[in-house]
Amino acid sequence: MIWGLSEHLKKTDDPEEFAEFLPYLIMMRVWIERRRREPRDEGYVGIFPCGKGSDWSEVGQFWTFTDSHNCMALRSMCEALKKHGADEYASTKAMLDDYSRIIIEIRDELFHGHENDESYILPHMPGIPFEDSENYSYYTDGAPYLLYTGFIEPGSEIMQKMEAFFRKRGQFERGLTGRMTSCASMWDEAYFGGYGDVWYVLQSETYWIKAWCDCGERDKALESLEACLTFGMSPECIAAERYCSINPWYNPWQPNGSGSSRVIEMMQTYFGIKSV
Repeated sequence: MIWGLSEHLKKTDDPEEFAEFLPYLIMMRVWIERRRREPRDEGYVGIFPCGKGSDWSEVGQFWTFTDSHNCMALRSMCEALKKHGADEYASTKAMLDDYSRIIIEIRDELFHGHENDESYILPHMPGIPFEDSENYSYYTDGAPYLLYTGFIEPGSEIMQKMEAFFRKRGQFERGLTGRMTSCASMWDEAYFGGYGDVWYVLQSETYWIKAWCDCGERDKALESLEACLTFGMSPECIAAERYCSINPWYNPWQPNGSGSSRVIEMMQTYFGIKSV
């Protein structure tokens, strides 16, 4: 909500509209600050405490998704506050800087000791090795999400080792970047370990296309964009959330509204936006 409202307010010059939404932005900011400051017996301080995800059973501090997304939203909020000359800009910027510093410290701490590894992926839950986790949608909500939220620099050593990790495991293929390795749902488990591959489409490609474009690897970005349009959409341009290599009718979450918007975002990232 913070990100969506802020992105809108960054583009409007209406002071009354800004004044209408500002109290809600502040309430959400206060809630985030209260949650990240909650006392705890274990885990990192300064990010959200342990919690259970809505789509998986693990309990942990999902810093790569929850906290990095919070910072992305607060970053946008700061830009909106600054544009409209709001008094709340300074305090929000201070909160963002502190929150971002902690995420960067966690990132660097977890990467330390892996500088010479051929491939490596940051764990999505601090304190729990990647191999010991249930490996939920780590290819979408795990470390790759840090590319999207600005905590892994495009072309950096961390990005290169993470890309090598996925390619080594066969999870990047023909431009798709989300081969599922833990399909425990009622729809996916029949395929996982059976007679076909299931891919989570039109999500992680968003992060990788942006990162590849930003670091000049547009050939990889184009391959991924074309894969999304080929395997992630029906001939009628209906976006899906899954693709199965041996079953073109395997679409348990079709149509996928958020996937439709991400297709537009990926095309804007690759081709650019022209204001008229």
